[in-house]
Amino acid sequence: MQGLAPTTIAAALDVVPFAMLITDSSGSALSVNRRWSALSGFSVDSSLGLGWLEALTAEARHGLLANLREVAAHSENLTEDYQISVGSQRRWVRWWISHHEVGGVPMLAVAAADVEADYARQADLYHLATHDSLTGLFNRRHFMEAIDQALLRNQRSSRHVGVVYVDLDGFKGVNDRAGHAMGDRVLSAVGARLRHAVRSADLVARIGGDEFAVLCEGLGEEEQAEVVASRIASALAESVDLEGERWSLTASVGAAVDVDGHLSASELIDRADRAMYSIKHTRRQPRPEDAARPEDTARPEDTARPEHARQPAGPVAEPASVIHSASPSGEPGGRPGEGGSPPVERRVTGRRASDIVPWSANSSYSQGILDAIEDPEVRDVIASLKESIESLRSALEQLLSSGRRASDWNTATATATATPTV
Repeated sequence: MQGLAPTTIAAALDVVPFAMLITDSSGSALSVNRRWSALSGFSVDSSLGLGWLEALTAEARHGLLANLREVAAHSENLTEDYQISVGSQRRWVRWWISHHEVGGVPMLAVAAADVEADYARQADLYHLATHDSLTGLFNRRHFMEAIDQALLRNQRSSRHVGVVYVDLDGFKGVNDRAGHAMGDRVLSAVGARLRHAVRSADLVARIGGDEFAVLCEGLGEEEQAEVVASRIASALAESVDLEGERWSLTASVGAAVDVDGHLSASELIDRADRAMYSIKHTRRQPRPEDAARPEDTARPEDTARPEHARQPAGPVAEPASVIHSASPSGEPGGRPGEGGSPPVERRVTGRRASDIVPWSANSSYSQGILDAIEDPEVRDVIASLKESIESLRSALEQLLSSGRRASDWNTATATATATPTV
């Protein structure tokens, strides 16, 4: 460096608030400052010449040297990120390279700054954007993007892409019985179990709520997706043990494979979803009291519900009908005729007569409907029908309470039935 004392250059570099090196066009360091030593862990003397390059990883060293030669040849500034090795750790460093001439001698000024924290923040933001915060699995948005990418890759090969859709049965009972905190823990345990049940290359995601999905790429034949689905169903059939309680869960699992290579991501996941629901509908429809619960905990309904309201053990018939009922508090499921709330829809899962509560003609709700009818003739007909219904109901209750034979039914109904007059 003609006309400049090395001490003068070193003093000038030490004023710079970041790591700084002066190199020749080949990348050999002529001077470095103390901030470079603090960043790299290399002393000033060991950094001179090509010694400073030893602080970089092998891949970074090759790339940075190529950048130095490019700037020396074209005199255009460059900015690149490369990693350095500090002890056993690697850190991202941003490098600014500029071309200068001092006394007619070409030189390169290389500035370096630690940007590891920026990369960590970017990684955190990426993780938040692509992962489910509860289970750590991928979220629905990233899952859909991954399917799109997999379908594009497999269009150029004879391999297939499959999606396995998983829906937990009766999971709502966990939240109802033990609270949402326990429900979250069960979901996390299910997510971990799914990761262990699938192949190492498969991508597991939580789609939402108690629904999960698995992306299976590179399938040689359609049956491989069914194998994955079967392994998942078997894994989730085992109870989840948390805090000394065992939660029994089952899952409905369906799979779909893009055999022809013409499906989109939404179409593929929709087919898997429909396959899952076809499995769910072929199984027994669970009663509310069959929802997931600790295996060693007595069911409250077995002790709190009246004897006639208990359901028998074993399989229950498919939903028989949809009826209307109302409760005094306005909540679904109560007995109608005991309050003024409007009817609500309730699905009956069994065919036991004790579950189907008759509509009471004396309820304030039904009376309100009657009062709202303006036509006096229609109102008289309905009022007469009300009396007939009440008489039939009273006769039926007497028949059931007295234990009379079925043959007595004709006598009871004949006595109770009144013919409305129009």
